[in-house]
This record gives sequence, structure tokens and C-alpha cells, in this order.
Amino acid sequence: MMTYPKELDGEIEQLEGKKIKQNFSKVIREFIYSFRNIDMLRAIANISVYGGFYKATKDYIQPILRTFALSLPILLFLDNKQRSSVVIGIVYFLIYMLTSFASRISGETAEKFRNLCTPLNITMIGGFLMGILVGVFYDLRLSVVSIVLYIGIYIIENLRKPMGISYVTDMMQQDILATALSAQSQASSLAAAIIALLIGFLADNYGVGNSLIIVSIILILTTPLYIAKEG
Repeated sequence: MMTYPKELDGEIEQLEGKKIKQNFSKVIREFIYSFRNIDMLRAIANISVYGGFYKATKDYIQPILRTFALSLPILLFLDNKQRSSVVIGIVYFLIYMLTSFASRISGETAEKFRNLCTPLNITMIGGFLMGILVGVFYDLRLSVVSIVLYIGIYIIENLRKPMGISYVTDMMQQDILATALSAQSQASSLAAAIIALLIGFLADNYGVGNSLIIVSIILILTTPLYIAKEG
């Protein structure tokens, strides 16, 4: 940080005690004003709902991997726990490599569209459709297909996240950007909690596969509420 050029410091002002309250009030007013913008709320919801979907479903891949590992006629010299651990480790290695690549090409992917709304909406709906298919193939006991589709959900999250941050950044006033991104992160955690609760309830009553199908369908049906639109 000591090597950063001084122009990155921006405008530096002497902060007086009596101005702290004024500055704080100004930020709060601008924050509230910005969030009255329906397009801004929709943008944050667009990022947060899919992020919540990803967080709520990502751990369900482990029991699928465990079942898949035990069905493989390999590593038979290991016990069941060890075989599961090896397969899960290999798959997660592939997941992290692919998601890293997805994040790296996010900018290039976005540049292929006229605005960020299009790739954000396409990837969101595509991820929800994958959620449906994961549930379908899980119920059909086609573990390999379910795992591949699950990895697709991971990849989409990492592909769209940089786009989403850029989209919100472009719409939000710069002096309250950190607060807005913090609110978006909290909204994503709230969405994850709600979706996880719903998936858990449905899984207890109808099975994991059916719970993923039902939740994914609900999210697709509600997408008109948080489809990203060009501001």
C-alpha cells in the first residue's frame, strides 16, 4: 500500500467533530434515497436471490457424491468413508478449478452483450433450470448427471458474481457504494436462510430431489420480481 500513487487517496479533508453527524446523516439519506429506486432494489434482489440459492443448495452435492463414490467399482481396497473422501476431494478440486476459470472469464463474457442485464438474467434462469434438472436426475438415480449439473450451479454463481457487482456499482452512487454492497451481501445471506429452510422442510417431507425441483420452480415463477433491467 505504501507504493500506491497519491492520486488514489482521492480528496482528503480535515474531519471536524461537528461534521461527523452531518456526514453520517448525509450518507443515510442518500442510502435511503437510492434504495427507493425500484431498479436498484431489483438489481440487488437479482444478485441476492441466486446467491442465496447457490449457498442453500451447494452442500447437497456431498450426499450425492457419497452415493456416487460407493457405487464406483474402484478403490475397493479402501473402506467406504475413505472412498467417499477421495471422490469428494477430486470433485471439489475440479469445482474450484472451474469456478476460478469462470470468474476469470466473467468480464469477457459480459462484453459479448450490450448490457449486463442480459447475461445476469440468462445465467440466473439457467441456474434455476439446472436446479430442477439436478432434482430430476437425483430422483432417477443418475448421480453422474446430477453432479455435473450441480457443478454448473457453482460455475454460474462465479460467472455472474463479478457481473452483478459491476451492475450494482454502475447504478449506485459512489459515496455509499460500500454500504450498498454490504446490504447486498446481507440480502444474499437472508435469501440463503429462507431458501435453505424451505428446501429442508420439503426434503423432510418429499425427499431431496423433489425439494430441489419445487424450490427451483418457485424461484423461476418469481423471477419477474427481480429480473434485471437496464437503468
